[in-house]
Amino acid sequence: MRDNGIIPNIDEKVAANSFVDIVFTYEDVVKLLKALKPKNSAGPDGLLLALLKKLAPSTAFPLMLIFQQSFQCAQIATVWKSAIVTPVFKRA
Repeated sequence: MRDNGIIPNIDEKVAANSFVDIVFTYEDVVKLLKALKPKNSAGPDGLLLALLKKLAPSTAFPLMLIFQQSFQCAQIATVWKSAIVTPVFKRA
């Protein structure tokens, strides 16, 4: 998989003081990544949860920095607000 070079558009602002007290730590991000259920489907970015879970120690620090920067600037990328929803039909 290669980087597509697309930078997320951060166009919506929230109240500047909404996320002031939120702190992200490396340990917290690793813990949350390792708690992912690998059988769940991938998100809009196409990354499999099993891959994120396996690479948790390597990806946690960059993700922590991205989350901290986003919350300090009070801006959330539009792509973070999207999801792919697929209905699962069950027998009646």
